[in-house]
Amino acid sequence: MIYSCSFFPSTTQLPVETWRTVSAFSNTSGGWILCGVAQHGKKFEIEGIENGEKIENDFLTTIRNKDKFNHVLHCEPKKYNVDGKLVLAFYIPSSELKPIWFNTPKNTFIRSGSGDQQANDLEISAIYRDQAFGSQSEKAIEETSFEDINPSSFASYRKRVREENPGFFANDYDDETFCRVTGITKKGLLTYGGLLMFGRFDKVREHCPNFWVDYLEIPGISYSDPAVRYSGYLGILPYVLSNAGTLLSEQEYEALTATLSDKVKTDYTEAREYWQGKRVGWIDKLQMWFYNLYLKSNGVSDGVKDYSGVVSMIMTMDANKRLIKI
Repeated sequence: MIYSCSFFPSTTQLPVETWRTVSAFSNTSGGWILCGVAQHGKKFEIEGIENGEKIENDFLTTIRNKDKFNHVLHCEPKKYNVDGKLVLAFYIPSSELKPIWFNTPKNTFIRSGSGDQQANDLEISAIYRDQAFGSQSEKAIEETSFEDINPSSFASYRKRVREENPGFFANDYDDETFCRVTGITKKGLLTYGGLLMFGRFDKVREHCPNFWVDYLEIPGISYSDPAVRYSGYLGILPYVLSNAGTLLSEQEYEALTATLSDKVKTDYTEAREYWQGKRVGWIDKLQMWFYNLYLKSNGVSDGVKDYSGVVSMIMTMDANKRLIKI
C-alpha cells in the first residue's frame, strides 16, 4: 500500500509546516510525515536528523496537547536508520473528530494532491457534515474491479493531469497503482468516487441507478486557490439546498443550513435575488415541461422529480434515515 507523504529535511526542530500537514492528513485520508528526507523535484535525499529523541517527543507531545490542537491526536511513530542516518516517520490517520485545527479554527487544512491547502468556509462545513453523518465516496463496491473503468475516460484524465500538474507525485505510476494511491480503487475494488468518475456506464447504472450528471463551470485556473473553490461550492449550493428539502426531515434540513456561515448565506441570497430578477415565469414553465418530457423519453420515469439525483450523488439517506455524503 502506498500512502500520501510529506517530507521535511534535516533539522533540529519541527517546522511550523508540520502542523499544517497534521491538520490536512487528519481532515482527509491520513498519511505519513517523514523527518530527515529532503525532496528535490521528483528526487528524494536521505539527510537524517539530529537530536531525534527530542524531535520525536516534541511531535508526540504537541499532537496530544489540547492547547495546540482542538482534539487529542494519535499517530504511529517509527524510526529508520539508513546508512547511519536517522529518519523519523509518523503516520497520521484520518480523524473521526474532524475538523482538526491548530491554535485557531482558521488553521484548518485539507490535503489537495500532494500539498496542504487552507480550508474555506464551505469546505469546513462539509467536514462537519462528514463527521456527523459519514462519507460514502471512499467506500469500496463489491463485485467491481479495475476492469470496470472506462479506458478512454481514464486515459484522457491521466493525460490532463500530466499536462496541468506535471509535478503530481503519481504521474509516473502505472494505471492500477495510480488508482490505488488516489482512492479510485481500494483493495482491488472500485470506490464510489472512482465508479462515478471513471466507471463504465453499465456499472454506474448497476450500482447507482439514479445517477445523473450536471455540469458546473468554475472560474479560475487553480483549485488550490481558496477563492476558486469557494466560487465552485457557492455555485452548486442552490441545487443542494433546493433538493435537500425533499431529501431530509425538517430537523435535518435545519441542521444542514446551520452549518453555513453568515458570509455564505449573504452571498447566496444576493446571487439568488440577482438571478431571480432575470427570470421569466412562462419561459421557466415551458422549459420545465420540455425538460420533463426529455427525461422521461430517456428512461427517467419520474422526470424532473428525479432531478434531485444530482444532489443525491452528494447526499442520500441510509437505512437509518441519516444524511451521508456520497
